[in-house]
Amino acid sequence: MDNRRHFQRKEVHLAVEIVTPDHIFTGSTIDLSRSGMAVEIDGPIYDNEEVQIGVINVVDGFEDDSIPILGLSGIVAWGRLMDSGRFSAGIRLDPLEEDEEQYLASLLGQGV
Repeated sequence: MDNRRHFQRKEVHLAVEIVTPDHIFTGSTIDLSRSGMAVEIDGPIYDNEEVQIGVINVVDGFEDDSIPILGLSGIVAWGRLMDSGRFSAGIRLDPLEEDEEQYLASLLGQGV
């Protein structure tokens, strides 16, 4: 099996907003690593599309305002229709700033 991922993915469910030049889609992460994520969202995004990603911490169904929204950039590696208007996609993250790296490491329970 060819596993080209640089970092191991971990199943993590966080709320996300995926921003394309034309739309904002909402959904959640399926899994996450320090170099990418898989998401399930309410609209289509396409291979090689540049996106902005807002990662939102949700506690008991409410946005946790004490933790700022993490803004990331990435490139869609793949996208596909799931069912009932839901879509999934894999997104490669652009190189991270130090604070982004630390935040993702904390979500993943890893040291930097």
